[in-house]
Amino acid sequence: MTVILTDPGSDIWPELANEYGIEYIDMPYFIENDEYMAGKNFDSKAFYSAMREGKNVTTSSLNPQLYESVLTPYLEKGQDVLYLHFSGQLSGTFNHLKTAVDILKEKFPERKIAFVDTKNISMGAGLLILDVAKLNQNGMPFDELVTFAEQNKGNYSTYFYVDNLKYLVRGGRISKVTGFVGSLLNIKPLLHSSADGKIESIGKVKGKKAAMQELVNYMKKFGNNEAKHKMVVLHADAEEDGKALYELVRKEYGDDAEILFGSVGPIVGTHCGPGTCAVFFYGKPQVIN
Repeated sequence: MTVILTDPGSDIWPELANEYGIEYIDMPYFIENDEYMAGKNFDSKAFYSAMREGKNVTTSSLNPQLYESVLTPYLEKGQDVLYLHFSGQLSGTFNHLKTAVDILKEKFPERKIAFVDTKNISMGAGLLILDVAKLNQNGMPFDELVTFAEQNKGNYSTYFYVDNLKYLVRGGRISKVTGFVGSLLNIKPLLHSSADGKIESIGKVKGKKAAMQELVNYMKKFGNNEAKHKMVVLHADAEEDGKALYELVRKEYGDDAEILFGSVGPIVGTHCGPGTCAVFFYGKPQVIN
């Protein structure tokens, strides 16, 4: 039996994780000096309120020992483990994961352990993970699950706008020069997750309404039979805006389309900041280096 693991960086909410049989590895974040664990008990309102108040909000890497402690119980029960995580370009924590996996492979040589860098963030990673988890529920063997994930991870697209680029600049996810547009009046920077797992600025528009329409335009331009797959709309403490974007997507693709709606969690939210809205969909394949 294979256990599908992910972390809060994929933004798969608990009900969805339970439906697909996905297990979490909780990850820490800090508000000032107070530590919290991002996972099934995330307090979204308190988190984004702290950001809006200007409090220092950061994330932290997991050490190899913690990864070992989380993975070991599954292996002891005779289960194989496939861990799909958000882009390794955006966190050093996955170097520690590799160390832990190498140790565990020696301890449990009879078990299969693998991890896949989705080269994506939030539900761009999450959509791939849901597809892999569904195949796992249908009985696909471990090695075929890994192959599917590696071969298809370039097919999931992430496009979003942010209210202000200061959080991405502060976290080192984009340059200060790129971040300058975030200070312009009512300008909404547009970004996406690139094929190599980095966050790239792709333009800017004036106002939320124009930004939402541009996200839908990206879906139409870069989608690949996207309406036949799940699509996702997420917001970061901007539910009204998120619903408006959701309705735009619904209007474009019709009532038969499966469009999931939710919120951005703390691992991604720390860097994109409150007010962000995003779309995720099955797109034209990106070539991943």
